[in-house]
Amino acid sequence: MRLETERLLLKPYKHEFADVIYPVVSQAEFAVFTKGNPEKYIGNCGLVSISNSHQKAEIAYFIDKNEWGKGYATEVASFMIGYGFEKLGLERIYGRCMSRNPASRKVMEKIGFQFEGTLRHDVKKGREFEDLDLLSILRSDFEELYGV
Repeated sequence: MRLETERLLLKPYKHEFADVIYPVVSQAEFAVFTKGNPEKYIGNCGLVSISNSHQKAEIAYFIDKNEWGKGYATEVASFMIGYGFEKLGLERIYGRCMSRNPASRKVMEKIGFQFEGTLRHDVKKGREFEDLDLLSILRSDFEELYGV
């Protein structure tokens, strides 16, 4: 299958595209492994939707349910905001989580994110719409909290 717009071709993903696609999609996204068992994948994290012109990005993280409660999400999210502000020169990092997921919101709050509001019926899961909580941290917040 091949789709076209006036100027673009849309092609289904193929293995041979990996060398072209990988540098783009992996700019600030990482797989997470523990140092104690470096072959065991436990999740992923990253800064996504990076806007260089607006100097902002969204933080994303996922930790395997079997690894919850060990502080991995907090550790990796804290590292990623430092990476975003110090290495990528971002001004703002925001995060979204399901309103019914207080653990994810707590991770963001622990590392300095501030609640901005609720995005009502922002995503549809199955037949139901769900609210998302929106939080963010600014470079100035980061510098004050982390003494940078």
